[in-house]
Amino acid sequence: MAAEDAVPMDSLDAIPAPVLVLGRQGERIRVTDDARELLGEALSPGDGPDPLAPLVELGRSALDTGTETEDEISIETEDELVLDVTALPVAEQDATLFVLNDVTSYSERVATQRKQKQVLQEAQEIAGIGSWQWDLREDEVEWSDGLFEVFGRDPETFEGTFEGYLECLHPDDVAEVKDLIQQGRESGRAFTFEHRIVTPDDEVRRVHCRAEIVTGPEGEPVRMVGTAQKIDRPTM
Repeated sequence: MAAEDAVPMDSLDAIPAPVLVLGRQGERIRVTDDARELLGEALSPGDGPDPLAPLVELGRSALDTGTETEDEISIETEDELVLDVTALPVAEQDATLFVLNDVTSYSERVATQRKQKQVLQEAQEIAGIGSWQWDLREDEVEWSDGLFEVFGRDPETFEGTFEGYLECLHPDDVAEVKDLIQQGRESGRAFTFEHRIVTPDDEVRRVHCRAEIVTGPEGEPVRMVGTAQKIDRPTM
């Protein structure tokens, strides 16, 4: 269905989102007030490259295929603008109608989270510490990269369950650790403990662990989260 059949050109301002119509070569055919406010100077590129070139390219693709097309596009302005774009071909005018959604803040937040995760992983590696979480209802265990380093385990072969964790422990420490964890689940309070692990190449290491319980709406334990740090003192 052509875009002009779905939305008359003189009614675009009624759409509750920034909308513009570009010709195949990037001609600005229609720009709503919301789109003008969002795109600002990008609408008037001057003598340099057209900041809307990624939109123009997406529009050509929509025109050539005759289908609605969606994509995430970056527009280079004074500050980078990240848009979630839906492109509707207007075949009779050899143009494309674009509905824009500004997701710049979301993209920046994701980038910040990725950077924070990278920094955390580097800090964990330096400190010889790793983090973990255990879904008590599904018995699914997730380890950070740092924890795999501490335990000397390969993420590809580790069984992500409580039993998989217990298999890493020194056999003489298994019963005590199971009791401590059960007590923690019942009390609902954070707790610390130490135990030994045995790496695949039979190296014995001692780790210091901290754990706390996350409860559900009825106060029931649903997750256990914590950290484990390698202790350098000799093991016995």
